[in-house]
Amino acid sequence: MHTIQQFIDVVKTDLNTENSEILSLFHTILTFLFSVMMICGIPFLLYLFFLL
Repeated sequence: MHTIQQFIDVVKTDLNTENSEILSLFHTILTFLFSVMMICGIPFLLYLFFLL
């Protein structure tokens, strides 16, 4: 239980800093997922526009 509290304290202090590692990691993951969604969506839109 004590280690969980230490982990939560570390996360809280990291999120309250200006250059948070956790927030930059989430930003990187979301940017990658958005890019994948856009790249996978283009063939689907081409299919909808030209084959239907």
